[in-house]
Amino acid sequence: MRKITTLYLILITSTLFAQTKENMKELLLSQVEKCNSMFDTEEEMTSFVLDLKNNYVHSEGSWPNCGCNCNTTAKAFEKTNGEFAILKRESWSCENSYATSIKEYLPENFNFSTFYQKDSSQTLVKNTFYLDVTIPKNQNEITLSLKIVPFGTNHKSNETLVFNYEESEKSIILEDIKTMIGTFDDPHTVEYLLDESYNNISNSDMNLIKYYTSMPDSAICSVRMLSEYMHELKDIYDIYSNLKCDKVILLWDRKNDKFRVADQINTVRFDNFNNFLEEVPFWTPKC
Repeated sequence: MRKITTLYLILITSTLFAQTKENMKELLLSQVEKCNSMFDTEEEMTSFVLDLKNNYVHSEGSWPNCGCNCNTTAKAFEKTNGEFAILKRESWSCENSYATSIKEYLPENFNFSTFYQKDSSQTLVKNTFYLDVTIPKNQNEITLSLKIVPFGTNHKSNETLVFNYEESEKSIILEDIKTMIGTFDDPHTVEYLLDESYNNISNSDMNLIKYYTSMPDSAICSVRMLSEYMHELKDIYDIYSNLKCDKVILLWDRKNDKFRVADQINTVRFDNFNNFLEEVPFWTPKC
């Protein structure tokens, strides 16, 4: 009788475990359903990983039109009540969009000051920085990277720290700024644009500016407008160069059903404003 009871309990336990895994599978697959729906088979995808041992799923792929792609990762973290918190990161290149569900699982008082020098007097700008989340398959730690929303996206929100953004009808192509900076003969031209000391700009650099600002489809219609955009970029640079860190490592704290800060890392390496302008991302339409 005892042997039969033991076998029955093993059977019940195995059944419950199988049901739990099946439920987790359905939960994880629902997070990548949109990306997966773009492909007929897994073979068409760049990458697809479903790891039930680590409660992890990743879906990624591209398709011919305009080189569009989707990239979605999700992981389930167990909470004190036995339910699961789903952390998700999703980006779509042709929509120029990014989103993450990290906000509701951040530690208390986690905000832009976590990254920023508190003694700095620089006025913060909204809709400029977003949190890019790296979700590993095998660990319970994640990495948050503070990144710049592509300049020209014109995503509007009331947050200093953005958790999602996407292009809109107000997005502007301003990548000509990067092209001009990389072509200027005089490295001081950027300073002259900021100071609006236009008479100091060399003839070759001024001719280049006039060429780009006179193009029919240019969003930069004059040298003065170029200066205005340069001031916006300088404000971003002044904040970025005063970061105390740009990456934060978080560990899952099951007791509080939130992540906790484990480490802070600073990888910002911009020697000057010109160098920053060469690296800053600009919004560009995919189609």
